[in-house]
Amino acid sequence: PFFSLSYPHSYNYGGQGSVAGHELTHGYDDEGTQFDENGMLADCSFSHCSILDDASQQGFVDMAQCVVQQFDSQCCPLKTGHVRCVNGDMTQGENIA
Repeated sequence: PFFSLSYPHSYNYGGQGSVAGHELTHGYDDEGTQFDENGMLADCSFSHCSILDDASQQGFVDMAQCVVQQFDSQCCPLKTGHVRCVNGDMTQGENIA
C-alpha cells in the first residue's frame, strides 16, 4: 500500500508522488501524445493524430518500437516451465510511462 496513517508523512507523500508522476507521464505515451492542451484529438491525418511535429513523431515511433521490442523479450520463467511473455505492443503505454 502507498498510504497508511501509521506511516511517516514522508512515506505517504513519496508514495502518492510516485503515483502522480506515473500518471502524468501517460500524457507523453503512445495515447497521450494524440491529444492537445484542450483534451481534443490533435492534428489528425490518415495514419495518426499527434501534437508532435514530423521529426518528433518519427523519433517517438522509433523510441516506442524499442520499448515494444524490449518488453516482447520479457518472459517468466526465463528458461523452463509454462513460459509467459509480455506483449510489448499491447502494454506499451504502461511500459513507456
